[in-house]
Amino acid sequence: MKVINGILNLENKIVFTKIYKTNYWGSKESFSGQGSELKSTKTLRNRLIDIVKNYNMKSILDIPCGDFNWMKEIVNNFESYTGCDIVSEIVDANNNKYSNENIKFKVLNICSDKLDKVDLIFTRDCWQHLPLDYVIKAINNIKNSGSKYLIASSMPYIEDNLTNDINLGDCRYLNLEKPPFNFPKPILMIKEDYQYTAPDKYMGMWEISEL
Repeated sequence: MKVINGILNLENKIVFTKIYKTNYWGSKESFSGQGSELKSTKTLRNRLIDIVKNYNMKSILDIPCGDFNWMKEIVNNFESYTGCDIVSEIVDANNNKYSNENIKFKVLNICSDKLDKVDLIFTRDCWQHLPLDYVIKAINNIKNSGSKYLIASSMPYIEDNLTNDINLGDCRYLNLEKPPFNFPKPILMIKEDYQYTAPDKYMGMWEISEL
C-alpha cells in the first residue's frame, strides 16, 4: 500500500505542479484558475460564512486550497483553518503570506495522505480533475478521517459519471449522487457565480457518516 500511495503522490504532484507553474488554467488573478477569482466566488463566500456559523463548525480542512485567492477574504470568520495542497510551492507561498496561530498550510494528497479529524472538509473544483478511481480513493480517505461534514463540488444536472472518465489533470464535472458514488441527497446546495464553461456550478454538503 505504501508503494501505491507513493506512486499516487508522485503522479499527482508532477501533474498539478506543472499546471501551477505554467498557469495552465489561464486566470490573470489566480493560479488556481478562473473559478478561484473573486467574481466567481461572491455567493460562495457569503454562504460559507453562514454555514460555518449555523452548523457550529470550529475546524476546517480546505483541500485543495490552491493559492488561497478567494478564501483569504473570509478566513478570519473561522476559528481554525488548515489549507492543504499537493503542490509544495503553493503551500510554501501561502505559509509565507498568510499563516498565523489559526491559519496554517501543509502539503497533502487527498487520495492517500491521512487527513485531520475536523468539523468540515471543504473540497472544491478538485475531483473534476481526477480519474474516477482517484476520486473513490479520496472519498474513502475522507470517510476514514472521522470528520463531521463534507462540502464538495457536485453538479446535479450530470446524469452519468461512468462513461466520461478522464486522465489526471483533465476536466469533467461529476454528480456525487450518481454511481459510482451514490451520495444521499445533500443537506444543502450552493449555486455558485461561475460563468465560464459550466452551465451552472454547485457545491453540496453532507454528513460524512452518511456517505
